[in-house]
Amino acid sequence: MMQKSLVIFIDASNLSGGTARYAEKIKDPNYDIDILKMLRRLSRGYELVRTYFYSSTAQPQDIRSKTEQFWHQKMLAAHAQLMHHGVKVTNKLRQKNKEKGVDVALVTDFLMLGMRGAFDVAIIVSGDQDYVNAIEAVQSMGKVVIVACFENSFPDEMYRHVDRYIRLDEFAKEIAKT
Repeated sequence: MMQKSLVIFIDASNLSGGTARYAEKIKDPNYDIDILKMLRRLSRGYELVRTYFYSSTAQPQDIRSKTEQFWHQKMLAAHAQLMHHGVKVTNKLRQKNKEKGVDVALVTDFLMLGMRGAFDVAIIVSGDQDYVNAIEAVQSMGKVVIVACFENSFPDEMYRHVDRYIRLDEFAKEIAKT
């Protein structure tokens, strides 16, 4: 039996927020996920075609503190690591410290790849309800759409709009950075 083709779309901001809230829940301020471990776990049983990672970083002139510099450097290092492993990274520069264009970039790629028949199954790593219309459009093309995120990032209403929901909480230890 042939494996179904899979494309994974990661909303970095949503994943980061969910990870931070999960770390608070388990009372482990050092908890963080290893994105590559997460990708291996999510793609089990599928032929992974490609992964897309969407993020935003501050413009250099907006970085004012050592903490902001630390997080900026951490994100740039993550981008380099992901690209080294074949992940397509889309990074948008923040405008006045506000994320702009990230959701639109993810939705554009999601819809275009769905229309081109690039995948049978898509996993969106985000619980953002802004994706609902795009999810329904891709489902109308006969594609399966799964959402994967921490339980704290998944609004109850999303159950009605996805084919399946994967709780990252269930295998959080397996995907933790070591």
